[in-house]
Amino acid sequence: MAAKRNCNGGQIPQISVQGPDENSFYLQLFCQTDPQQNATASSAFNLREHLNIAALSRTTYWHGMRGGMDVHGKLIAQGLAARGHRVVFISTSHPSGKAREEIDGVEIHYLKNTVFGSRRSGWAEESVHALEVMHKQHPFDLIWSQSYDGFGVTRNSGTVGQIPMLATLHGSIQQEYTSFLANIGRGWKRPMYPLKAFSGLFYSYFITQKPVLRHSRGIVTVSRRVVEDLGKWFGRSVTGKCKTIYNGVNIERFRPDEAGRRIIRRHYAIQENETVLLTLGRLTREKGHHLLIEVLEALQRVVPEIRLLVVGEGESMVHLKATASRLGLSEAVIFAGSVDNAETASYYNASDIFVFPTLTVEGLPFVLLEAMACGKPIIASEIGGTVEAIQGGENGILIKPGDKAAITRQIAALIHDRNLAERLGSAAEATVRRDFSIERMIDLTEKEMHRIADESAPSSIVRTGL
Repeated sequence: MAAKRNCNGGQIPQISVQGPDENSFYLQLFCQTDPQQNATASSAFNLREHLNIAALSRTTYWHGMRGGMDVHGKLIAQGLAARGHRVVFISTSHPSGKAREEIDGVEIHYLKNTVFGSRRSGWAEESVHALEVMHKQHPFDLIWSQSYDGFGVTRNSGTVGQIPMLATLHGSIQQEYTSFLANIGRGWKRPMYPLKAFSGLFYSYFITQKPVLRHSRGIVTVSRRVVEDLGKWFGRSVTGKCKTIYNGVNIERFRPDEAGRRIIRRHYAIQENETVLLTLGRLTREKGHHLLIEVLEALQRVVPEIRLLVVGEGESMVHLKATASRLGLSEAVIFAGSVDNAETASYYNASDIFVFPTLTVEGLPFVLLEAMACGKPIIASEIGGTVEAIQGGENGILIKPGDKAAITRQIAALIHDRNLAERLGSAAEATVRRDFSIERMIDLTEKEMHRIADESAPSSIVRTGL
């Protein structure tokens, strides 16, 4: 039989898939090696400092998603792969139908019998089955659950259930509960909304979050606020396993850049004498973007040369555009839609003030740190992990969530006091460079993964560590 290369470069026999044998499908998809090579490869992984990591995530950056969890997973995975670790992402089906790809040293497997992004529709069963097949070929040292997406593993009493698991949490049940309350007012227009939303909350707590938190050997949170919320809902047995590792950004990419500023402002015909407010993220009601459009009307009476740049897509887009039109602000509000990730730094630099008006509890948003890294003065809601990056009056301005009067007042203050704006922007940039670099995030995550894998490894296995 002719030989071909496997995922790791070795030669393996070709595998033919005949009939409905699901195991055969996975064996071909995940590049099975023969038993002798398998034993050698497994031994090599165990005896060297590099880990074999299986990441479970229902959505990924490689699906085209740009949420905080998706960006975080990509940055960590690429960083670990660059350091010699094997990182295998297992996720739901890809809209294009592709089954597997490898990008920047990271393997991504899209499970065909799942629904994109759904935690139901077979995700638990298919993700565990994929783990079982791949684990037989190259035993994993660690399962990395993005949020609570490893809940299927907690039900497995076999080999997969014995692999140590680390969960990285970007939020908590408190965040979901807050979002539920924020949206329930609108939901009454749809009679079944409250029931469906509450059942989803119930499912999240009992079926996914509680089992994952109990099963995980370690829990990484992106802010201390997440740990506090976990303590309220789950107690010390969970918080005792937590370690906070802040999100980090690429400070070489996200930095003040006059050239990028000019390109974006020229593209949207923004004049140099115009002040640009920027908000960036998923456009949903709880993110508070509608507040900025509403305060813009009042601001224009005082500062006519002001525009709002809204970057992102989401269910609120239609409503936001309608609000801008109703208030006569269609020319003043620019809806850029979703932009390529490589261009986001230029959008930050094109702005004069970054506003983060969220109404819901969040871990530690990447957009906040990216804007800070670009040296922008920040106005942000005093909620969630935001307060761990922003110290009011020192490197940004904090406001009570939903306080339109405060948003208006603080924007006007920054426009009229350029020295204040420059001081806050410079302090914000310095904060990110000191405490929120991508290198620091990867270093600490790598050490935590090694700690859990080493503590769980059989005594006969020797690891060199970091």
